[in-house]
Amino acid sequence: MAQLQCSFKFAVGMPILPKMACVGKFDGKHPSLACGTTGNRVFLYSPHSHGMDTKVETRFLNINRELTALTAAKLNPESECDMLCVGSTAHILAFDVEENKDVYMKEVSDGVSAVVVGSVQGQTSPLCLVGGNCSIQGFDHEGEEQFWTVAGDMVGALIVADINGDGQNEVIIGSDDNEIRVVNGQGDVLLESTQTDKVVGLCHIKENRFVYALANGTVGMYEFKNKAITRKWRVKSKHKVCAIRAFDINGDNVLEIIIGWSNGRVEVRNVDSGEVLCKDTMDSPISAIMEADLRLDNRVQVIVCSNDGEVRGYVQSQGVVKTDESKAEEEEAALVALNQTKQELLCELQNYEDNVRHMKSGQMKQGEGQLVMVPVETDIKCQWRVDAEKKLVNLSVATNNDRVVRAVVIFADQLFPGESQFICPKEQHSELLIPLAPAKDVANDLFLKVFVGVRNGNLFYLKEQNYKMPRFSMYVPVPSGARVPDIDGKVTFEIEHKVSKVAEWLNNSFNIQYEPAANSASVTFISLRDDKHLTISARDNQVTIATENMELAGDLVQDLCDFAHITELNSTAIFPKAMKDFEQVVKQVDEYNASRLALAAESSELGSAVKELLVRAEDSRLLGDFGRMRTTYANLMVQNQALLAEHAKRCANQDALLAALKQVNQMIQRAARLRMGSVKSAVVSACRDAMKNNNMQRVLSIIQTGSPS
Repeated sequence: MAQLQCSFKFAVGMPILPKMACVGKFDGKHPSLACGTTGNRVFLYSPHSHGMDTKVETRFLNINRELTALTAAKLNPESECDMLCVGSTAHILAFDVEENKDVYMKEVSDGVSAVVVGSVQGQTSPLCLVGGNCSIQGFDHEGEEQFWTVAGDMVGALIVADINGDGQNEVIIGSDDNEIRVVNGQGDVLLESTQTDKVVGLCHIKENRFVYALANGTVGMYEFKNKAITRKWRVKSKHKVCAIRAFDINGDNVLEIIIGWSNGRVEVRNVDSGEVLCKDTMDSPISAIMEADLRLDNRVQVIVCSNDGEVRGYVQSQGVVKTDESKAEEEEAALVALNQTKQELLCELQNYEDNVRHMKSGQMKQGEGQLVMVPVETDIKCQWRVDAEKKLVNLSVATNNDRVVRAVVIFADQLFPGESQFICPKEQHSELLIPLAPAKDVANDLFLKVFVGVRNGNLFYLKEQNYKMPRFSMYVPVPSGARVPDIDGKVTFEIEHKVSKVAEWLNNSFNIQYEPAANSASVTFISLRDDKHLTISARDNQVTIATENMELAGDLVQDLCDFAHITELNSTAIFPKAMKDFEQVVKQVDEYNASRLALAAESSELGSAVKELLVRAEDSRLLGDFGRMRTTYANLMVQNQALLAEHAKRCANQDALLAALKQVNQMIQRAARLRMGSVKSAVVSACRDAMKNNNMQRVLSIIQTGSPS
């Protein structure tokens, strides 16, 4: 493997926080490195600015708040200078480094976990997009909110790119609920894709391609096409991904993927296959990867920062060097692979020869292989079988003759912890039952490798099979005549399709074969997870989904719309229990906000008292009145303890407020998912406006009817 050779490296002399590094031209001409470090500070390393002692100028910005995100970009279209955007636990700061002043500081009640600057559809100037607790807000260069939408959970990654080729940028969001969402400038969700773990990184490659990284060490690439994304490749490591960047490092006019890992390794991978092209290693985990002409020599470099403060730069076409050692390693690996293939082919050929000889003579010679001939007509059949007692579904894998299924390997996303499972029972039968109990309602394409052979044999034929697991396979029909309790919650809507289309969707998304009547259909299911009932009925063009779970209702509506290609849909939602709980959460938000203001006032008073006592104690010390000094310091300690207690209260109140706001945003998202198209985005915007005006009745009306008015 080729070695990635750096063109320059230096140490900034202080640690760099994870994902807290960026490069910006804060004076409009010269690039500077901005990094978050300990003590809630941001330091600016300006290699083209020198002090009186000719040393590189290093400046510090005291943020006095816990740093959570950092980026630099041109936010004001009328200025040539980049602006530094700093995110903290409850604020976003836009700072003009050249003028050394705050442009604005906005309170973000949902917190800040990701920041990116970019233009979105419908906006004439760039926005500072802030991802937080289940929400994304966009502020212009004056600090005015111009964009807002909801996310499913805490935002872990955020990028802006045009991936559908319409000439307008979309916002790609990765969140802690394992979802990747693509949202346009109006807040409409263009697509959602469920992953196997939290999304921690996103990077746009080119046109309709982007790379994603998960918390479990998975890195892959998606391609957006026909309103859906297709995964081109995926790799997984035991280490965690710290940073991703796209850059043409080898000068072939094709972008490569540069990945920084938690073990300090920097990898360059092929964009089409994910193959590792070259690598380098640093002494500590990677903090960030950027690109900039930091040396002003008209060559853009890839700049890699590590947590211990080391910075390395890699120049295009000079960064990749194949040493004699790496060439020898590649040749040796190729020889080992060829030798392994040779041995496997020889073994397979020997078994074929032994079986052909047996077929001709009718007997096996001593020392020959084992008879493993499987009839040509042998086929694998798969079907689902419900086990209501154990609350799971069994995948039946069986042969159509007496040949046994010795083992099965299943590959499937989001179904197993390691994304695959190997099943090999002690007893050998022609049918093998595989118990499955997915935790979430996600459609899965199962890739099966089935080992088929004779009973008590040691050699097997490998047969591959693809099988689809319906999204709502954990819901089984209620037996006819069984008592079904009343269901309070329901969502009702009208579609242009006939009842037969609803029946097709039921058969596709549930594990049933249902034949509807001429103009009506009705099926009641029970969940194998919690024994809750679900009824789906249709008459003419009206569809009703009855369930107490509002989130499940949204999933069903979205799945039906995807299946029937419905782009616009409004609905009427009635969920009494969910609405009652929502009202309580909103009241809690108001109480927590009131407590936050009161606690802030109390802390301010205690802080003033502490400052006053500190001044008095120092005055007593200077006057030599040590008795009064001791008394004052004793009072100061009491006040300090009270200040620490107030701080603990504020922290607890803030955590509770964030948890309540998360529930509010999730409720808005659930209400939006009961609709489709422009109505869906209108619900989000109208709920946001109503919440700002503290109009709870209007929020409830919007959730119920979907109408902003």
